[in-house]
Amino acid sequence: MAITVEAVYENGVLKPAQSLPLKEHEIVQVTVQQAQPSLAERIVARARALPPDVLDCLPDDLAAQHDHYLYGTPKKPE
Repeated sequence: MAITVEAVYENGVLKPAQSLPLKEHEIVQVTVQQAQPSLAERIVARARALPPDVLDCLPDDLAAQHDHYLYGTPKKPE
């Protein structure tokens, strides 16, 4: 049975964020993989990395008219 849980490494010990369905002193194998930022966190980080003048150049109606700016379709009536 494989279980995936988040844990915090603190003072040389991995501490799971939730209780595990294991018996006391049960031997297990542990594979450690550092948590990756979520897609939303990566998007926010990239947006914050943009110079302010780039964001100032974006059109005010970008969200409402994204098809127009991405694909060249006619603008939607407002």
